[in-house]
Amino acid sequence: MPAINLTRLKKQVNDLLAVVDDPDRFWLRFSALLHFYTNPTARALPRPGSYLPSLNAHDPLLREVERRLAPLAAASPERIQPVILRLWQEPLLEAHLLAARLLAHIPPQTANWLDILNAWLAASRDPRVRQALLTETLRPLRETAPERFITLLANWLKGNAPTPSWNHALLALQPYLQNASEDALPPVFALLEPILPAAAPPIQAQLTALLNLLYQKSPAETRYFLRHTLPQVRAPLSRRTLRRMAAALPEDLRLLVRQTLQGD
Repeated sequence: MPAINLTRLKKQVNDLLAVVDDPDRFWLRFSALLHFYTNPTARALPRPGSYLPSLNAHDPLLREVERRLAPLAAASPERIQPVILRLWQEPLLEAHLLAARLLAHIPPQTANWLDILNAWLAASRDPRVRQALLTETLRPLRETAPERFITLLANWLKGNAPTPSWNHALLALQPYLQNASEDALPPVFALLEPILPAAAPPIQAQLTALLNLLYQKSPAETRYFLRHTLPQVRAPLSRRTLRRMAAALPEDLRLLVRQTLQGD
């Protein structure tokens, strides 16, 4: 596997840019680039479960391709969309990751942007790709249009029981909270208020992480939220789920959960 030579890589990426208006040729050149920089004995190795095969390409390689294509994605989304859709057709981790990262550079107000994101989330089974979609792809919406971001998550959280889109919303909230000010917390509490009474094992890890993040930002508001919301938890499964979650919460929250939900 050749070491990454910046001069040579620049020329190789220039070759990619030269065929950006021909998605099939772009894919062929991108595939050749990946194979050039990967170990032949470790190519496209399958992994258990829902993982996509991977060529184990070094991330700096993907980042350089992303960096060079990002200005074009921002300025001419209509030229990049066919390329990212073509990349997504390939059952390869590197192709899906580059597609997800390039979608992040297309302005979120672009026609079909949200449709593409939702379709990819619904189709993706690889947790690494879902993570990229929910963190990297959503970053511009999260940072530049937080109200639209919260509205999107509210739509994903519709319904009375956990769905895959609930997991998407709860995972997407975590990077939002990591950089949020206290002023940004009320909409998050409003999102979680109907979710907590429907707590169940599929969303246990995500809810636990969110409560810990909220507590780090504002212990008082988080305690108030739980005092207000926990009495609404009626379903036995939800009560058991929350009691299990309590073990991973700060001590005062743990006591609050256990005292409120005791007796089952």
